[in-house]
Amino acid sequence: MPKLSENEYPIVHFKATKVSNAEGLKTAATVITNLLSHGIAGSGTTSVVLTLTEDNLYIEHVGYAPTGQMDTFVTEKVDRKEINSFDVVKEENTEVITISYGKSKYIKCVRDNKDLSNLPTEIAKFIS
Repeated sequence: MPKLSENEYPIVHFKATKVSNAEGLKTAATVITNLLSHGIAGSGTTSVVLTLTEDNLYIEHVGYAPTGQMDTFVTEKVDRKEINSFDVVKEENTEVITISYGKSKYIKCVRDNKDLSNLPTEIAKFIS
C-alpha cells in the first residue's frame, strides 16, 4: 500500500493489471528506451495499486527496473476533485477500470473479480 498523507486512512484498496493498446510492442519499446536512456522508474509499469481515501486517490504504479532485477514503485496522488471519470465495466469475473484525471491523464486496468468483492464499483460510488 502506498504511503498515505498524515491522518488519511484507506477506504478501498486493491491491485489490478495495467493494460494498453499493443501492450507487447509498447513493453518491448519501453525496455529498449530504458536501456538507452538509463531508465525512468515506473516506466515499465505492469500493475497498479489503487487506494481511495476521503480526499485522494493514490495510484501506485508497480513495474520493473531497466535491468529487470527489482520492482519499482511510483505513486501518483490524485485529488478526488481532479478525477473526471472512474468507469467500471464488468465482464464475467473481470472488471475493466478506466480512470480519467487531471487535464489529459488516464489509466486503464483490469482486475480479477472471482471473489465478487466489486471493489472498483465501490470506488466509483464514492467518487460520483
